[in-house]
Amino acid sequence: MKLGALSKTVFATYAVLFSGTAFAAELGQNPNVTRWSEGTIVYRTIETQRVRAHESWRLTAHPDGSRTIRSFVDNFDAESQLNMIHRVAKDFRPLESLVTYWSKGNYRGSGMFSVDGPTLTATLSGPQGPLMETVDVPEKFSMVPHPLATDSWHTWYFDKAKGGAQTTTLYNVQIAAPSDTPALGRLENGTMTFEGVEEVTVPAGTFTTDHYTMNDSIHIWVSGPDNMMVRYAMPTRDLEYVLTSLKTGATK
Repeated sequence: MKLGALSKTVFATYAVLFSGTAFAAELGQNPNVTRWSEGTIVYRTIETQRVRAHESWRLTAHPDGSRTIRSFVDNFDAESQLNMIHRVAKDFRPLESLVTYWSKGNYRGSGMFSVDGPTLTATLSGPQGPLMETVDVPEKFSMVPHPLATDSWHTWYFDKAKGGAQTTTLYNVQIAAPSDTPALGRLENGTMTFEGVEEVTVPAGTFTTDHYTMNDSIHIWVSGPDNMMVRYAMPTRDLEYVLTSLKTGATK
């Protein structure tokens, strides 16, 4: 469905969230924030440790238990850049995500993805023009807007008591599609297994983590009440992503 004024209004409203003033208010006493954390992630190869990209993120937890995370990815190896604001409910189920993409010197587009119960609505804007579509989503699913900081949230509905390989459902935004096509998402099913609790040391420090494996090839180590991504590895592709710095705090 083509959009006109609606698309412009949506993106004008959410664009203010990318301004620097959004960060300043969280440094003092703010009733909207119970705690915050911020960090950086380096993208690199496993064998040679060649750095491919950098990501910086900031998370705020709110009084109702929901969380908002902002991320900026400078992927110079892939000649891409993205900005993201992503919000999840107390249980980490996605609520909304706003992402803007650049690729190889060209504006790839923006997407606003909002979830209302069983329905996900994608509102896009970019070179291909405005577009909107709706997708039916299950109760247990997660989103892949493509910063690594949010990939640890795919673990939120894994049932440790049940154990074994369990089905995952991801809404994966297709930013790798040809630049003249909309960056819509698609639902993808996979498997996840809990490997156990492990101590992991990365440049940001040593963390007690839960180690998960996705699709028998992706390893994710997450830590803390916000399921923070500490390390993410794809050995078959010689790629890893590690937390290189971390700061945390709470408001009074």
